[in-house]
Amino acid sequence: MKPQQPSNKSPYQKEFEQLFEQHFPALFAYGLQLSADRELTKDQIQSLFLDLWEKQLALDAVEHWQAYLRKSLHRRIIKELKKRRTATHELAAASPIEPSYEAQLIELQTDHLKKVQVQKAMSALSDTERKVLSARFQLGLSYEEIATQTGKSKQTVYNQIHSAIKKLRKAILFSLFLFF
Repeated sequence: MKPQQPSNKSPYQKEFEQLFEQHFPALFAYGLQLSADRELTKDQIQSLFLDLWEKQLALDAVEHWQAYLRKSLHRRIIKELKKRRTATHELAAASPIEPSYEAQLIELQTDHLKKVQVQKAMSALSDTERKVLSARFQLGLSYEEIATQTGKSKQTVYNQIHSAIKKLRKAILFSLFLFF
């Protein structure tokens, strides 16, 4: 039989360790319900117990340790999550991600190509089709207003716009097919 070593721990330290060991598993499980971040949960539990140790809170002063510790942990985790969210928003606002020069150049070239394709397709339309499309999509006129201005029926205007859109779609898709 080994002789028992004298313990250097104070009665407070022993009680404190027992408190930690008794409540850590339940606090950890509860913390993971608030945040899936395991490290954040562990850090906040350790911080909570560190604060308790530094205050040398009389352990018998609290009647319901489980409720006290859960509520304290809850506050800490929520506070930390809010702090992280605020920091993330500030970082995003402070340094917006700017596309690379190459990406900007490709976008400019693509935009130019699209404009050229639309201009080519528009030039293939009849004057009437260009006028009704312009009235509808550039001026924002309704079919009735276009019919009144052109002296045609609403159905005729609708048919002309529909026909012009079909021609544009076909011309643009055909040019894309040739391009790629």
